[in-house]
Amino acid sequence: MMKFKAIGLFVILGCSLVGCTPTEEEPEANGTPPPQRFEGSIDKRLVGIWTNPDGSQKLTMKEDGSAAMTGFVNTPGGKKELNEAMEWKADATKLSFKMKDGAVQKYAFSLDKNELLLKTAKTSTVYKKSK
Repeated sequence: MMKFKAIGLFVILGCSLVGCTPTEEEPEANGTPPPQRFEGSIDKRLVGIWTNPDGSQKLTMKEDGSAAMTGFVNTPGGKKELNEAMEWKADATKLSFKMKDGAVQKYAFSLDKNELLLKTAKTSTVYKKSK
């Protein structure tokens, strides 16, 4: 009987501790968002070279999971050159990029023939497949 009580107490304490640990979706105590997971797989439909409508940006996604964003972006301080090497993965609705410093950026995406729409809470950009 004592053995069962000890096991029961262990289970209750274990559940209490697990229930108190923050999930990855919850912000950390200092208010910063938690790190994003880099997950998914290579979606062969996304492999290729994609350009934005004015041709100022080129997104290259390769079958080996490597990617590069090159071109220019307008900033409040003027045009800034882009030359970012990264890795990419996708799931059904999210496209994830892992930067050289380990930071992960996620975008909602949709694909319609040769048009790729990338969205965040603040922006959306359409890229057309060129190769």
